[in-house]
Amino acid sequence: LILGGLWILFSDKILMILVDDPLAFARGQTHKGWFYVALTGILLYFLILRSLNRMKKAQDEHNRELRESERQLSSLMANLPGMAFRCLNDDQWTMLFVSNGCEDLTGYRADELQHNRHISYNRIIHPEDQTGVFADTNAAIEQKSSYKIKYRIITRSGVMRWVMEQAEGVWDDAGRLLFIEGIITDISEPVAAREELALQLEKTKVINTELERFTRNVSHDLRSPLLTIKGYLELIDLDLKEGNYDKVRLWLERSEKSVLRMQGMMDYLLQLSRLGKEMGAFSRFNAREVVQEALDNLDGLIRHSGGNIVIQNSFPLLLADRAKMVLVFQNLIENAIKFRSSRRPCEIYIGCVEETG
Repeated sequence: LILGGLWILFSDKILMILVDDPLAFARGQTHKGWFYVALTGILLYFLILRSLNRMKKAQDEHNRELRESERQLSSLMANLPGMAFRCLNDDQWTMLFVSNGCEDLTGYRADELQHNRHISYNRIIHPEDQTGVFADTNAAIEQKSSYKIKYRIITRSGVMRWVMEQAEGVWDDAGRLLFIEGIITDISEPVAAREELALQLEKTKVINTELERFTRNVSHDLRSPLLTIKGYLELIDLDLKEGNYDKVRLWLERSEKSVLRMQGMMDYLLQLSRLGKEMGAFSRFNAREVVQEALDNLDGLIRHSGGNIVIQNSFPLLLADRAKMVLVFQNLIENAIKFRSSRRPCEIYIGCVEETG
């Protein structure tokens, strides 16, 4: 405007100085006006052209950056360890968008899941987990907070997988929920590892329980044979002092038998610990044999208690675990001695009663 005003002011004065004829002066003003319009148009053309070039350059740069962003987003989506999604908060979890990772995760393509074209995502969720997923998700939506939930899905091939869903709601300016966005990842391997660890811990607890039981059995079942051997050693010491060498040989033989029986018991208990069960191989034997073996193991305890053992002559044949039956009779006789009345002499009767029916 300033340049235009100066042009009009000075050009008129110069024209008045140069031209005296009024008609020529009018024609000069007309030519001057057209010159001004032409010059102004040329200037505006170049200014507008320059602005358009700048705008085009900026738009090209913006488009390049947008394409690069789209490329990076596409690459990120393709390499996500799971499925990115955008869904409605309805009873079918209608998917508006899912990344291509959905096929590796669920077995279904993106176009099959989007808008429930082939199957809704809710139908992929394990039936036992659908109620929990709906409740947990909507509890977070009501609080307008992000959430992280774990549940099972059934893939297209029928395989069950554990997944973790991390997502949050997207709201408009009026506070209305538009959709839910997040990512779903496969956590089947970590869950399986935790289950395997829990199983191993449970097995360890069972093994520890068996070990404690085995320790108690060893402590209990071997105490009496050791007392018997200790008693024989005391008798050997006494007879050596008195010069009764024939009896020393007898006590040594009995000590050796007690040691062999104790070794057999140890082998049996170790076998039980390896097998992890209480029952060995069954065999037929006379019950009198295992009773006598139990008495031999408890000989020292019986002598020390001054007990009198009465044994029935006739015993039946048994079909059982022989070593276990020795322990059974040994424990019964030992308990009878230990828990006898102190006011009465120790007398134990061992026999059998045949019953019919």
